This record gives sequence, C-alpha cells and structure tokens, in this order.
Amino acid sequence: MLLYSHRHPPARQPAWLTLRVPPEALKALRALAAANGLPVSTLARGFIADGLASHHGDDLRAALERLERDLAAVKAQALAG
Repeated sequence: MLLYSHRHPPARQPAWLTLRVPPEALKALRALAAANGLPVSTLARGFIADGLASHHGDDLRAALERLERDLAAVKAQALAG
C-alpha cells in the first residue's frame, strides 16, 4: 500500500519504503543527521539517491549537490571533534 503526502504534487508523490538496518548503522545515521541538522529520513534519502546516481550517472547539478552534502558532513564532523 502506498501512502502519499499532500505536500507533493500528484506527479511527484513519494512512495514509502520501510527497511531494516543494523542498530549500529541506525545509530551512525542518527548521529550524522543530527550533526548536519537534518532529519534522519532526509539523510537516508540522500544516501539512496547518491547510490543510485553512482550506478546510472548523473548530471552536473546532482553531482554538485552531492558534493555540497558531503562537504557539509565532513565540516560538521571536523567542527564536532
């Protein structure tokens, strides 16, 4: 069963995905999301998008967005430690 958000136009309504991850992975995901001021789901969606893009190629805009996210994560880790 797909559930849709009213915030998205009909052509872009997202589908829900539930997955299981090891507790250590979830802990690391939560910590990284918190360090970047992001919801865990936003960070996870970014990782999924990055993984898919690496297998299908991507355009310059997507590559720059991925680099900006990665840089923000590295910066947050450096400033936290």
